[in-house]
Amino acid sequence: MVNNRRTQLLVLEAEYRADGNCFEKGSPTQLTAEFYPYLPSLQYRTLAEYQQARRRDLSARQGGCVPLPEKRLHAESRSYAERARKVLGGPIPEQR
Repeated sequence: MVNNRRTQLLVLEAEYRADGNCFEKGSPTQLTAEFYPYLPSLQYRTLAEYQQARRRDLSARQGGCVPLPEKRLHAESRSYAERARKVLGGPIPEQR
């Protein structure tokens, strides 16, 4: 998962590749990478710290990134009610 409130890269027990990717913090407190669940979780504040500790993604870079594309699932879920109205031919009754 990328660009969450807490981290740029959040790895949840998965094989991943971020080599060649660009990391850009959304806020000064945002972590570059976090690996979960480890006790304690492995957290890296900067890309250099992450690359040095993990020896991975050595051609990734920090800063100067192009904007991420819109989250497609979120955009589709926002338009669900309108699409449902068109299919059903009228307003959707409120659920109680």
